[in-house]
Amino acid sequence: MSPGFGSWLFGMLLGAGALGGMLGMAGGILIALAATTIVAALLYAISGFGFAVLAAPLFLLFLDPARAIQLVIIISTALSIVVVPGLLRAIAPWLLLRLALGSLVGLPPGLRSLASPC
Repeated sequence: MSPGFGSWLFGMLLGAGALGGMLGMAGGILIALAATTIVAALLYAISGFGFAVLAAPLFLLFLDPARAIQLVIIISTALSIVVVPGLLRAIAPWLLLRLALGSLVGLPPGLRSLASPC
């Protein structure tokens, strides 16, 4: 039986991976990442966007690019999951439907242009 996401995340935090874990890094770096996350989350809470714009460059100062972007995506997704239930009352269903239909129409040509070499 292969380990699930929870086991992977727990192992990453404790340093079980080949690259070492988050808790195995210097305390100053962990504090800098936590402070960056708090400030970027505050920006996101105030403006509704901007978490990745602020967090990604600062995470890249302290972590390798793959790990930094993974953490930004995970934290940004978690923030969005927390915020969406409070916004459900403000969503206009007909506008959301128009946006979703337009996105579905534009998705195949966009994917084809992305896959084709320049």
